[in-house]
Order: sequence, then C-alpha cells, then structure tokens
Amino acid sequence: MKKIFWISFISLAILFMSFNYALAADCPKGGDPAAKGLVPCGVSCSCTIENIFEMIGRVYHFIVWNLATPLAVLAVLVGGILLMVSSGNPGLAGRGKSILTIAIIGLVLVFLSYLIIDTLLFALTGNHLG
Repeated sequence: MKKIFWISFISLAILFMSFNYALAADCPKGGDPAAKGLVPCGVSCSCTIENIFEMIGRVYHFIVWNLATPLAVLAVLVGGILLMVSSGNPGLAGRGKSILTIAIIGLVLVFLSYLIIDTLLFALTGNHLG
C-alpha cells in the first residue's frame, strides 16, 4: 500500500509541474515561440498543418528534456546506490546492474528517436525538428 501511495504521489507531482507548459501561445510576431508553450496557435490565430507538426516537435522536446532525462538520471542514481550498498549481496547487486542497464538503454533509445522524428517531419513539411 505504501508503494502505491508513493507512485501515485510522484505521478501527480510530475503532472502538476507540467501544467504550465500546455498553454497555447499568442501567435508572436517576432518573439521566440518556443518559450510560449506546447501549442503554437489557437488563442488569437488559427492553426495550420505546420503548427501541428511544430507542436509534435515541442511535445517531443518536452518529453525528452523535462521527463525522460531527469527520470533516467534518477534511475542511474538508484542503480548506482544499490550497487554501492550491496556489499556482496548478489541479489541487490544484480538489481542495481539491471536498473542501470535499463536506464541507459532507455535513454539511448529516447535520444536516437530524434532521428526518426526529424526524418519524418522533414519528409512531411520540409523543416527540421530543431
């Protein structure tokens, strides 16, 4: 029961911290649209197909840099701590190694997915993601 509480608490904390990113932009005429939120249109201007692909890029950027990277760093820390405190316990050391392996593989997959998304968006719109 305690484990479910902490998982729920951390999930809700991450959800509430990400609310300010979902605001729509005011269609800036010269400012930096990346600093306005995930949705680049909709408040004072109409959305086009380019805005949808721009939003996909912003969502990807948000997931990689604001969710996946901190969680992977946390998993690497937990795996490293488990390895350090295992003191010869093969079960604890094995769990630490598996956490480290999964975290590193997951982070590599997230960063390599940039290639797929960038190629797809370039084929559809002619613009690169970054």
